[in-house]
Formats: sequence, structure tokens, C-alpha cells
Amino acid sequence: MKMRVLTAAVLAALASSAAWAGSEGGDTWSNYGTPVQSQKVDETVHLRPDSRWVNVNYGETVRFVAQGSDGSQHSFAWRFNVASDVFSVDLGKVAPVDFPDRQVRVYVGPDPRYLRG
Repeated sequence: MKMRVLTAAVLAALASSAAWAGSEGGDTWSNYGTPVQSQKVDETVHLRPDSRWVNVNYGETVRFVAQGSDGSQHSFAWRFNVASDVFSVDLGKVAPVDFPDRQVRVYVGPDPRYLRG
């Protein structure tokens, strides 16, 4: 229980500082993180039609790639600097409108740099 409270406190502090600092390219802060235009990502996730969930860590920048029904490839990148009370995100809430419809839940774990081993 103490670890969960400590993790929540760390995430709240990080989220608060990220909100004030803004984000790359002037994007606005949201409870779910920020969109990024940068080519620099921590991870690329290729979604399949049967993909239902993805695990990421707080602060990671992830590029999501999916194939549209016409065979074209769509992608977008998102930095998961989520609010302290957010532990998962419906991908549909953060994906661009032209991103292929996917029922994918993104589970956001704590930033591993702040976990005690």
C-alpha cells in the first residue's frame, strides 16, 4: 500500500510539473498526456486487428501504427505523461480522427526510474 501511495505522489508531482512546462511543439496538456510530432519515440507499437491492450510506462513516448481497411498505414505518437489518477487510457480518446478504429486500452505503469528495487 505504501508503494502505491508513493507512486501516486510521484506521478502527481511529475504530472503537475509537466502541465506547467507545456509540451513539445506547443501541444496542450491533457489528463492522458500529450501528442508529439517528433520522430524520437521510446517505443513503436504495431496494432493488429485483434490487439486489445498495450502496456506503457509513465513518461514514455509511443508511436502507434495501424493498417486501415484500404491497406494504408496510419500512425501517431503520444507521450504518456498522464494525470496521477489515470492508470489506463482508451486509445480512441487520444488517437487522431483518421486513425483506424481500434478498441485498444493502454495501461500506464509507473515510471521505472522512480521505483525502488
